[in-house]
Amino acid sequence: MLQFLSQNHLKILTKKYWNDVLNISLNSGFHLSKFVWDNMKKNGRGIIIFVSSRAGVEGFDNESAYCAAKHGLEGLMKSLSIEGSSIGIQVFTITPGMFMNTPMSEQNYTDEYKKKWLDPIELTPAFLKLASGKYKHLIGKHVNAWDLSNKDKK
Repeated sequence: MLQFLSQNHLKILTKKYWNDVLNISLNSGFHLSKFVWDNMKKNGRGIIIFVSSRAGVEGFDNESAYCAAKHGLEGLMKSLSIEGSSIGIQVFTITPGMFMNTPMSEQNYTDEYKKKWLDPIELTPAFLKLASGKYKHLIGKHVNAWDLSNKDKK
């Protein structure tokens, strides 16, 4: 398994690692969007949800490649949301908004953060809400999945 969020100082970052991270975290979003775009345009509707991270809006020590890729994904989302708005395509990025229990976080989270872990399944409502097409006011926005999942809970 590629460990695409390992702690690497710029000095020891390899070109291979850099390219692997960008391929997984940014280029895949481009290729998948390109693959579905014409069909969505033909149908006059579609929804693309990119999974981003706090790293897409902040920078973190020793995470240059991952932060660059996630910042790029945020930019891709903003451009595609503008491009798609007139043809019925909604584009979002979503970030967990909480500390998730994943293989990646197992390696990178401190013990303090691991105590706050949540199961990623708890974010499902946010994805379903965005996929419903009823959240047009969030098009082109970076969405916090935890907040959206818990919105309107009683």
